[in-house]
Amino acid sequence: MRYAYSIGDCPDFEGSYETVDAALKAAEKCIARDIKKGFDPFVGGPRQILVGHHATVHPRLDVDDAIEAMQDFADDYSNGIAGECNFLDDLTDDEKAKLDELLKKAIAKWATYIGSKATVDFIEGANTYVYEEAKK
Repeated sequence: MRYAYSIGDCPDFEGSYETVDAALKAAEKCIARDIKKGFDPFVGGPRQILVGHHATVHPRLDVDDAIEAMQDFADDYSNGIAGECNFLDDLTDDEKAKLDELLKKAIAKWATYIGSKATVDFIEGANTYVYEEAKK
């Protein structure tokens, strides 16, 4: 299992470390560097370090999201003038399931084509550690 850290309430995270302690030490080094440069790494937010499991997932497109995107396209294309969109409104469960299957296959092919760019990295199960500046 790999771990990553985030500083303050910043949504960004850094690294992929083998242990929680390694992630904490890396975060503390980063904070010390920023402070030395005169930059507040917490930007007025909580003085905390979040450390959690570094997870990677492949993107997924929900069939309802795809139908909504098609409706948005139809609205934009028609300048908001209502039109007949039976393929959006009257799909059976079987037809939605087939569309869902096709979307999953298409995304899998696309992900294979672009490789590691087809992933989303994030921290899950993060624990909060209060940062206390080292005494000199």
